[in-house]
Amino acid sequence: MLRTTSSTLLAHIIHLSSTSPTWLDPPNRAPLEALCVTYLSSLSFHLSSTFYPPLVIAPLPMGAPGSSLTAAAVMTATTVSLIEDVFPRTLGSGGSAGLKKRWPAVEELRLGVEGRKKVKEWRKGRSEEEKEWEWAAGEWATRAFMQERSDKWDSGMGFEDGEEASSA
Repeated sequence: MLRTTSSTLLAHIIHLSSTSPTWLDPPNRAPLEALCVTYLSSLSFHLSSTFYPPLVIAPLPMGAPGSSLTAAAVMTATTVSLIEDVFPRTLGSGGSAGLKKRWPAVEELRLGVEGRKKVKEWRKGRSEEEKEWEWAAGEWATRAFMQERSDKWDSGMGFEDGEEASSA
């Protein structure tokens, strides 16, 4: 269910980014952010519950060393990473309103997936242009565009003076 929910939200955000240059401006911004907050809150509940199976699977006693990632873990981390890029000031890794403070289990999952050796090698091996256009379905979804909109509409929200938004 998490994989499907994450995939649906990811596709929804990417679709919105391809429709209009005002997709991150008011009045569009608040409902999208509310949707992301709902997703992150539900995900945090899922991660803290013992009822649901883990997203990172520990190795079997006689199996290969290390742990395995489920498809749900990877899709969830990808969706969270996009949310951090879309809302770096309010839902990003830093700041008083960010992931680290509000949903530490979600941030731990994202860092766990993105901290994997092969994932880090893949991210490091990409060019700056590839990183800039990572989510882009069009010119309105580049990291620079999303950062510009965040600077314009979210300035003063969640970050102390001089504190920067950080997203992996």
